[in-house]
Amino acid sequence: MHPNEWAPPVVLYEDPFTNQVACVSVRVRLLLGDTFLDVHQRLKPEDVTCETVCTRIIERQNISAEASKLFALWIVGKDLEIQIRPKTNLVDIVKDWRQLVVKYTHFPQAVDPDHMFNRYWLLFRREASVCKKVERELTLKDTIALKMLFGEAKRNIITGRYPCSVKDAINLAALQLQVSIGNYDPIRCPSGYVAKNPDLIKNILSAKIVKKKTVWSWEKHIRNEHERLKDISTKRAQVWCVINFLNLYLS
Repeated sequence: MHPNEWAPPVVLYEDPFTNQVACVSVRVRLLLGDTFLDVHQRLKPEDVTCETVCTRIIERQNISAEASKLFALWIVGKDLEIQIRPKTNLVDIVKDWRQLVVKYTHFPQAVDPDHMFNRYWLLFRREASVCKKVERELTLKDTIALKMLFGEAKRNIITGRYPCSVKDAINLAALQLQVSIGNYDPIRCPSGYVAKNPDLIKNILSAKIVKKKTVWSWEKHIRNEHERLKDISTKRAQVWCVINFLNLYLS
């Protein structure tokens, strides 16, 4: 499924003979660096709890028990995000979603159950209350957890989810380049490697902040920062990107 396409993440299937719900299909999205993964599960109606769904994801993705504490299941809409409690039945929260959108976003259009404001996604992502120290220690140990947290941080950077200064944007852009292409090399990174590459710009800077400088000015500052990161490993650059983003998020 394309990132911008939508289909209900929770679907109920009825037994044609009894008209009772026989099973529930659940689709949860994981953010993995420059891509994403949709994890599909089919569960009995009584097993569709947040805890059960998370346990299956953790097992399927080989996330360590220790690193699993970094993540939680979220239901996310256009202007409303809720971290789901472990014992919550997903069918129940989906049924209540429209009322929650109306209550907390105050969009009158949300009264219409078919309106796009009522679309939602289930995301397996960073647990809201995890402290930075614990996160730093665990991401250094667990490669899979690091990849997921980096994917979430990258998405939040390029969508402008949280405001950041030009200086922070330059640092985060350079870290992303260090992750994707390694050390700065004038042969691989000739003049214009950022300024003449609009797809790259979209992939490392938010559309809002990119307007604050010319593309050539962005390239100059990002190149200088990228050069400074020489010999920083991909893993270390990912950790720094996650931690620097959290500094913005928690400040």
